[in-house]
Amino acid sequence: MAGGIKFRRNRRAGKRDIVLADSTLTRTLVHIERHIHEEIETADLAEVAELSVVHFRARLRRALGEPLARYIRRLRLERAAMFLTFTRDPVLDIALSCGFDSHEGFTRAFHRTYGKSPQAYRECRRGAAEDFQRRAVNLPVRLVERPSWRVAFIRFVGPTLGAGTIWPRLLRLARDQGWAKAAGRMVSLHYENPSVLTDSARVRYDAGITVEPEFEGNDQVAVQDLPGGTDAVVSFFGRVEELEDFWHRFAIGWMMPGPYAWRDDRFFDVYETPPEPWLYPEAAERQARLPFSAELHIPVVKGRLSPEPLPAE
Repeated sequence: MAGGIKFRRNRRAGKRDIVLADSTLTRTLVHIERHIHEEIETADLAEVAELSVVHFRARLRRALGEPLARYIRRLRLERAAMFLTFTRDPVLDIALSCGFDSHEGFTRAFHRTYGKSPQAYRECRRGAAEDFQRRAVNLPVRLVERPSWRVAFIRFVGPTLGAGTIWPRLLRLARDQGWAKAAGRMVSLHYENPSVLTDSARVRYDAGITVEPEFEGNDQVAVQDLPGGTDAVVSFFGRVEELEDFWHRFAIGWMMPGPYAWRDDRFFDVYETPPEPWLYPEAAERQARLPFSAELHIPVVKGRLSPEPLPAE
């Protein structure tokens, strides 16, 4: 099968995992994410997908499991929650940058979803971060100036538990089709911190490999660009089950109280080799005990406080 939408039943969560093996739909979702602060018209998205409006709506709803308008609204609110958590930007600026046209409309929508006003949510998140802050004191975080990367990827939507299962498919495509660079980096792209999700069964996760700038993808793999800039980076070595807690120490414990703010881009991991349970899911329980290494990246900007300089690479 050249492409399409693959569903898997997640027995633990009782939900469907969705693997978007159709790069046309994936390309459209990337377009939505890049224009989430703007007015988004269904006809424009159908044009990106090169489908009729009727056909596009049907395929996208089947892929997402929810109407397009609800999907866009959910992404805007989750993006706003990321800004409230990882920056000190004024609430009105956050509202406008997330596609809302007024402070009042944003506050109502946010309260309906998260049960708090944006300001109360921000204060609550910072109050809950104290334990992670204590445990992040000695994290060896460094700053890295990274060039832009083009990434060929497959998208997973579903509970976090199943996200790594798309790696064998991606690596097989890279090998069989020959598009991966000799020194290609394996990259996991994360779109939300788990704590801001409005639906834990709809985590967005991309398994990707860096490719040459001229690679345009095909019907089985999509491409996107990671803009260059300053990343805060920390090295991880441990088991898969320890990675999420380490991310919390880094993102919540180090980022939230520190002198750097999130740069409105994806958090991501870089691997020499993905964790063994992702490569060999049939032996996941045994392989999960094996440690692996990764570099954890958060795109950052200066300016919230007067920072002490970090070591740069």
